[in-house]
Amino acid sequence: MHETKLVTLDLWNTLINDVPDGGTIRNSLRVQGIAQVLADQGHICTSSDIRKALRETQRILWEGQLSGKDLSFKQQVELFLKELHLLSLDTLESQCRDQIAEKYGNAFFGCSPRLHKDVKSVLQWLKENGLKVALVSNTGATPGKMLSVYLSRLDILDYFDLLVFSDEHQIAKPNPELFSIALERLETMPEQAVHVGDQIYFDCDGAKQAGMKAVLLDGIVQHVDPIQCIFTPDIIIPDIGQVPYVIAHK
Repeated sequence: MHETKLVTLDLWNTLINDVPDGGTIRNSLRVQGIAQVLADQGHICTSSDIRKALRETQRILWEGQLSGKDLSFKQQVELFLKELHLLSLDTLESQCRDQIAEKYGNAFFGCSPRLHKDVKSVLQWLKENGLKVALVSNTGATPGKMLSVYLSRLDILDYFDLLVFSDEHQIAKPNPELFSIALERLETMPEQAVHVGDQIYFDCDGAKQAGMKAVLLDGIVQHVDPIQCIFTPDIIIPDIGQVPYVIAHK
């Protein structure tokens, strides 16, 4: 049995839990903010048009992540503008594009998820026991750079030796390459690493393909039918608070 030296953690539904209708609220904030930016620049777009473009952008993003690919945040905003039929407009100045990107990403802070009650104590235990800790997370409409700010506001950023966000590498879980980035940068062999997440397809399949052990948080709705998954988790636990026990008794 190899000694565990690295623990990688998923973000959504693992360290943080969304508020009721959080995604819907954030998209509404995006629609409102972007509509105002465009109106200020003389581009009149209806809320319905913006919402439709946003929905299509997120659909394309999701399909890409299912196949292990992702877009940079800049590419995502450009895709959104294309769906809104504004990308090719010469009159859409760079300042306006930047403001749209800001409204697109900053909506996250208007309705932020909540930190699981046991996260800080778990992270502290991992560091006190000499383990390397990395975050390996897919991003959606919120880019990794803003999620990093959020982690800092939660006062947990300093616990991590490395943050690996899908938009910053254009690679998404379950692609094992995203996990390999953490392994390589933290100089850890796959058999010495454990990943903890809530999704069998994205977390367990990805980690196992990278040669790591996989711990699944139980009771979370699966976005992909487990029948379609390649692997099963090595261990299933009820919540993040059980991670120290799992590592100590592995």
